[in-house]
Amino acid sequence: MKEKSERMKEKSERMKEKKIENEREKGENEREKGENEREKGENEREKGENEIEKDKERERKKRRREKRAWNRKKEIERKSERE
Repeated sequence: MKEKSERMKEKSERMKEKKIENEREKGENEREKGENEREKGENEREKGENEIEKDKERERKKRRREKRAWNRKKEIERKSERE
């Protein structure tokens, strides 16, 4: 009888330890999940910023092309006026 009681106490103690360990792991997993979400948000923001920068660069290139074309057109007009 005493032996059975000892085994039950040991089992109860192991179950408590297991429960504590599971709670600790659960907390770690939640923390890790939060970090992953934060990192995902940062990556999305960075991706958006990169897209904006690419759009600005495309716009600058477009304006430069248009300006060069306009300058060529004006130069041709000036040459034809001189002739």
